[in-house]
Amino acid sequence: MASILERLSGSSLADGFGSHPGAPSQQLGIGDTLSVTVFEAGPGGLFTAQTDGPFATGGHQTVIPNQTIDRDGLITIPYAGTVRAAGRTPKAVAADIQKKLGPRALEPQVMVSVANNATATASVLGEVTSGGKVNLGIRGERILDVIAAAGGIKAPEQEVIVRLMRGQRTASVALHTIISRPSENIYVQPQDTILVIRQRVTFTALGAVVRQGTLPIPSNDFTLSEALGTAGGLNDSRADQSGVFLFRFERPELVRALGNRIDPSVIGWDIMGKARGNAESQDYVFPLVYRIRLSDPASLLVMSRVRILDRDILYVANAPSVEIDKFLGLVSQTYGIIRGPISIAQIAG
Repeated sequence: MASILERLSGSSLADGFGSHPGAPSQQLGIGDTLSVTVFEAGPGGLFTAQTDGPFATGGHQTVIPNQTIDRDGLITIPYAGTVRAAGRTPKAVAADIQKKLGPRALEPQVMVSVANNATATASVLGEVTSGGKVNLGIRGERILDVIAAAGGIKAPEQEVIVRLMRGQRTASVALHTIISRPSENIYVQPQDTILVIRQRVTFTALGAVVRQGTLPIPSNDFTLSEALGTAGGLNDSRADQSGVFLFRFERPELVRALGNRIDPSVIGWDIMGKARGNAESQDYVFPLVYRIRLSDPASLLVMSRVRILDRDILYVANAPSVEIDKFLGLVSQTYGIIRGPISIAQIAG
């Protein structure tokens, strides 16, 4: 159980945008400026004058004035006419130009390179030193590369949330998760927007604890045992040692890893905490309650490994007979009516 939580708990960029997304290909776009060079096999070609003398040999090259891809996605090359460039690679554009020049030029070879990259960029906003557009190179940049190119973060690491917006999709994850899980450091695609947010990270302690309320999470490795200690521990006169519960929303991948089947008819909460949607979508999370029995010594070891996440709810029951009903009632009041069952998983004991 603890190992599953360490590996899968919390939000995920990889789930939202693909587990193993590759580096983006170098697709040209409107506004990019291209450098075009034409090589011909010898003098007297289409772009080179006839050299005097019978023994003049050697290839010649001609650099075409830089061409900016217009709003129609086209560039214009002398003797080749208009060539579609937007949405293609430089290699494909070069092959097209070479084909069009073939009947008129002298064994032409064409090279196309990007002189000014206007479209392969990502926007970085929020708690970074120098926000703005970041150019994406042909090797591909990942989330942390782009944040570093924007000067790095200005806020403490444990308070930073990274939100990636791509088309109509959005996913958010703690910066610490990207750093600690390499699979979350996914490739950035052209026109992505990365919003670096500073957010106070807290959990809520309720029930038979000495200190109730919303409490800060001081570090990225803040564990369940530390959270219970921050809440002052159990109220000895009221607490039920078998009734310690942890509530959070979890991703479908983790819910399934714990052996719970997700009914497609169940409505999940979206990752932004707003509208609800289809249970099979990776964009949605599901309410899950973990039960800890402090009467079992194994629980103490597990609690030292389970990390507390932002907005977790820790609840210690008073009476065994009503413990779970009371807690689920509190959760429902906090988040509104939860449609579909709340899964209950036992961490240990």
